[in-house]
This record gives sequence, structure tokens and C-alpha cells, in this order.
Amino acid sequence: MREKNIADIFIASHQRQMISTSRRTLDPSRIVVHAGDVNKYNGNLFNVTKIILHDKYSPDQDYHDIAILTLENEVQTHLHPICLPSPELAIRDFVGANTTLVGWGHTSYGGKGTTNLQIIADIPVVANEKCRRAYRRIAGNRLPRGIDNDVICAGPEDGSKDACQGDSGGPLMYKHTDYDFPVGVATDRWVLVGVVSFGYRCLEPGFPGVYTRVSSYMPWILRNIKD
Repeated sequence: MREKNIADIFIASHQRQMISTSRRTLDPSRIVVHAGDVNKYNGNLFNVTKIILHDKYSPDQDYHDIAILTLENEVQTHLHPICLPSPELAIRDFVGANTTLVGWGHTSYGGKGTTNLQIIADIPVVANEKCRRAYRRIAGNRLPRGIDNDVICAGPEDGSKDACQGDSGGPLMYKHTDYDFPVGVATDRWVLVGVVSFGYRCLEPGFPGVYTRVSSYMPWILRNIKD
């Protein structure tokens, strides 16, 4: 492992605080956040000073896989923070909705190295019950309760698009359109609906990727982020 591990992608919920998964973010001194460019060797690097894991997270299981990272310095670039789910969106299951995944991870299971340029993929959200049936036969000790409602599953049935190794902590985003009816103006904004958590290999037909459902953790997030 390198002295400092460049995080593949973390999503800003605040100028100095980020949402990620817990599995790769235990030691802040070994994490560097990259932001500001689709090429992972360009842009800006930010040291991490603090990591807050969910109090129910266990490294032996795949539940409550979410963390908040505090950066040493504010992100003062052209970047805008992604939106967290509003109460209106928090009650949606998004089944059938088109979502967008980005990352620098592997392009095949067990592939050599990650990509230098960020890859983007549009993938549909899958019903949790369908996801639950798919993972039931391989759940094992990491998922003793199976797929629960604190995750969101997404990916085409043929497995042609998926997150992979090196994408953990990356965003599953939904483009939401707000309408100002008196004015007649529509405004798009990107919302963080999921964070890459786990899956069965990569690009496996019948096995959608599994993402931490951000709306399930909004009370915890709001308690732990600072103004």
C-alpha cells in the first residue's frame, strides 16, 4: 500500500465534509481526497483530519456502510457540493429511475489497476425485493439479515454496467428537476441517493450493485456535519 491512499472519489456534502463508505476509511492519515478533475492525477488533493464511522458499522458485515470525512482545508475550486436528499426525495424508493455512477475503479472483476480518467455510467434502480432474492443465496455472514431497506440497488439485468473494485465510496446520483411554476423555470440539481458499498464480483448478470441509501442516514448525517 502506498504511504497515502488517494481516495477514488468522495462526494462533498459540505465544503469541508464528505460522505463516503466505512470500509476503506479507518485511518485519516492514509487518505487523500482528490477533487477538481476527471483525471485522477490532476486536480487538487486534500488531507483528511477526521473520520466519523456510523456507530452501528462493523467491518465484519456490510450494513451501515457510511462515513463522514472532514478535510484539512475547504474545497475552494469550481466544484459545487452535491445535494443531499430533501424530505420530498427521502421517501422515494427510486425503483426504475435512471441514476448516474462515476468512478475510477476497475473495468472488470480482478482487473489490473484502475483507470486514469473518470468513467460515467447511467444505471436503473432495481427493487430491493429483487435485489434481496439475487443476494440471498450468497449472503453468508456478511449479510445475516440479507438485503435491507438501508441500501439501494442499481444496475441493468445483463450486468453490462456496474461499480467495481476501486469505486467504493463513490456516488450514485440522481438528477432531480425543480419547477418554479409561477416563473416557469426548471432547474436541475444532482442528488446523492447512494454510495458505492458492495456487490457480487463486477458486471455479473442478475446481480445489481448495492449502495448505501443516503436518505436512510440523513438524521445521522445532519447530526454530524458542522456549519
